[in-house]
Amino acid sequence: MSAATLREPARTDVVASHYLRLLARERGVSTFFIPLSLMLLGSLNASGFAGLGLPLALAFFFPLYQWRGGGRDPLDAAMPVDSARHRRIRLASAAAWATLGLAVCVGVYTALFAMGTHGLDGYPAWYPVLLLGWGLAAYLFGAATWLRADRPGRAMTLAYFGISALLEFLPPRWTHMPLALAKPAEIRAVPAAGWAAACLLTLSLACAVSWAAASSRPGLPRLRAARPAGPRASETVDARTPAAPAAYVPGLRRPAGFFRILRCELEIVGHGARWALLIAMLTALQSLRLRVDVSVSTVVRIPLEGRAKILMVFSTVAFFWPILVWMDDRGAGRELAEAAPAGITQRRLLRLLAGGVWLELMALVVEAGVALGAWRAGVIASPLGLPATIGTGFPAGVLMMYLLGSIPLLRSQDHPVRRTVTWYVLFSLLIVPPVFMTWRWTFSPGAALSVIMLDPPRYWAGAVLVWLPVLATGIVAMVATGVARDRREGTRPRPAG
Repeated sequence: MSAATLREPARTDVVASHYLRLLARERGVSTFFIPLSLMLLGSLNASGFAGLGLPLALAFFFPLYQWRGGGRDPLDAAMPVDSARHRRIRLASAAAWATLGLAVCVGVYTALFAMGTHGLDGYPAWYPVLLLGWGLAAYLFGAATWLRADRPGRAMTLAYFGISALLEFLPPRWTHMPLALAKPAEIRAVPAAGWAAACLLTLSLACAVSWAAASSRPGLPRLRAARPAGPRASETVDARTPAAPAAYVPGLRRPAGFFRILRCELEIVGHGARWALLIAMLTALQSLRLRVDVSVSTVVRIPLEGRAKILMVFSTVAFFWPILVWMDDRGAGRELAEAAPAGITQRRLLRLLAGGVWLELMALVVEAGVALGAWRAGVIASPLGLPATIGTGFPAGVLMMYLLGSIPLLRSQDHPVRRTVTWYVLFSLLIVPPVFMTWRWTFSPGAALSVIMLDPPRYWAGAVLVWLPVLATGIVAMVATGVARDRREGTRPRPAG
């Protein structure tokens, strides 16, 4: 019997005050800085309230940033309170800080928008309030996933893209509204009471799901991490702190063949990638519709009469794909892969290649759905009649974004989600603007990266042939730097966040 069970249960207000102060001390500044930074990033080339779409959607991941590890990690044993109530108090305290951060973000954006347009430009005054409610709902759904996951980073990433794919099957009006993409005409087509009821229903469902996820009842499902096939590690060993595998010493054992190691890495990445591939298939099926709901400006700007718009999301997916690729680099079961003798540098390069193979497979599946949908609608004469900017440029752009997103994790796999999000913000704010200023220059990096926008200049192919090998060479150097760092500092257990 623990000492905590012999003491009087702690009051709710005492525990909540503890966690509110803890979050204020460790996450207080970032609670406001991160949503405002994402708002600034999302407002680039955005109209209306669309600049709020990115921070509201990514609120799903904020619980992982607040608490780093999973919701099932040992709680503060010094507080005599049962685990379910403890989790719920902690969740409520974190949700209060998240609500405050989102409220400041929505308020600042609304004020700036009203100042720039001398009013809300046709948007009803209650729309920002509903956006705050939907942002909080996204946070609570993310918290529920975090509470039930053994490996929260991977589980939340897959859940996020899975929910996003399923939302594609709803009428555009009901998906545009919570993502801040709705236009005034779409909003006013439904009475205000209808939108308020939809928001309250979504928020109530999110509260109920997160409340149930905090329960300690064994009957609730757990989101367990898949392990490679083979004997499992002993149950007495903590899976979060696996013993470092023995390094391969050249000359003592015959090195494993290239294809054997690649097959092993493909299997490891595939444990999570298979779910993502299923999501890509659902998205491809959605693209087969004869008619798609896109704006007139989208039809003019994006190939295939706007149908290719769905491909543009892959620039973001590819950037964050390395999180899933490297999530198991030091996880339980990794020692089974390490049993095949190979150098660390070779193994990491093949892991990088395996992640790229799975990502390109997903991209090609969605691309095939877009091509078949355009053919069925009579936009192109044949499913193989895609423009070169999509048939060849799009996969090349996805690969470049994947390599760019891998940079922080090739140097160190510690805190993969935090490192990748920080790198994404820095890359989008500090690197992308000056690079895209060069897109009109022949053989410029801007011309190469412009393929992800699906409307590159006519000389894009030469720029890709120049910069893709340069980027790949730099990535090899990053792998070597990461290996040298691990040899110098040694391997250690990697936090999940």
